[in-house]
Amino acid sequence: MRCAVYVTLLVIFCIFRYYCELQSNSSQQTICTAGSYCPQGSGNPTPCPRGTYSNTPGLANETQCTACDPGKYCNDTGKEIPCTNIDITSLFEIEFQFEI
Repeated sequence: MRCAVYVTLLVIFCIFRYYCELQSNSSQQTICTAGSYCPQGSGNPTPCPRGTYSNTPGLANETQCTACDPGKYCNDTGKEIPCTNIDITSLFEIEFQFEI
């Protein structure tokens, strides 16, 4: 029970832009990784949502993630590089059936 209390207190004092690794016995604060953001009290980085990316470490909230440019898309969360061009052919799976 003492460990759980210690970890909880550790997370409370972790400042924004940093995270304090959950289930760790260290009080070290680690800067939030690129592709994610860390509000105050974070135990782990939170990935930037789909349709956004961040190549900058140390974001404090989701609004700091960069939206993809028009015509581009980030299909996954936590992207660190700018979004790729949309390939319309990969968005649709077309199946043709012919009856003779």
